[in-house]
Amino acid sequence: MPIVLALDTSTKGCSAALFDGQDCLIHRQVIEDGFVHAEQLHLIVESLFRDVSYSLQDIDGVAVGAGPGSYTGLRIGVSAAKGFAFALDNPLIGIDSLALLAQEGKSVLETKKLGAEVILSVIDSRRQEVYARIQHLSGEVLLETCSIGLEEFSFEPFINAYSGLMVVGDAMDKMRTYLKEYETHRPITYLEAYPNAEFMGSFIKYAFENKAFESLVSFEPNYIKPVYITPPKSATS
Repeated sequence: MPIVLALDTSTKGCSAALFDGQDCLIHRQVIEDGFVHAEQLHLIVESLFRDVSYSLQDIDGVAVGAGPGSYTGLRIGVSAAKGFAFALDNPLIGIDSLALLAQEGKSVLETKKLGAEVILSVIDSRRQEVYARIQHLSGEVLLETCSIGLEEFSFEPFINAYSGLMVVGDAMDKMRTYLKEYETHRPITYLEAYPNAEFMGSFIKYAFENKAFESLVSFEPNYIKPVYITPPKSATS
């Protein structure tokens, strides 16, 4: 089975894991404000290899959270993944960060035997917006990864048609506000979480079985929206 290094830095959660096929051997996640991923990521990767019998030269592939999420975070993770893959002549696997959140939500639902039938993955965006993806517990995607304005978007079709909803991600305060009106119709479970490399196993398995690898030359994160850069005060004075 391939030995794969997995990374995700798409939000303020910075994580890395090592896989033997789809089985996670070891994982680490650090959650800090300020996006210190540039300093933390390589330290986390080094710590993984201190606790296993493999070295970096033993890996057969590199997987990375491909967004959406923070522009800065995504650049750090994807640049690191490309660097490892290029240096080691390994294939690169890009994984939708919202699909990764859904996998964590599914794991929690199965472990705790909760009754939700649909998983709504969200990553906080600007103002009253989130990056969102909705899938059935079976894996069927009901809403592809996109940016939605919470004031205009209706969750009613996804809630009324199914027996229960899990919301997983880092925008729980926003989501509780906008989903409160639906809670009398269907049970809603909230799981605060950040995309975590620990849950990349099924995506890694699929990529190797189907040779679904990214180009080291052209692969870029999925930002969805244009990058927003606040001009320095000196430029506006």
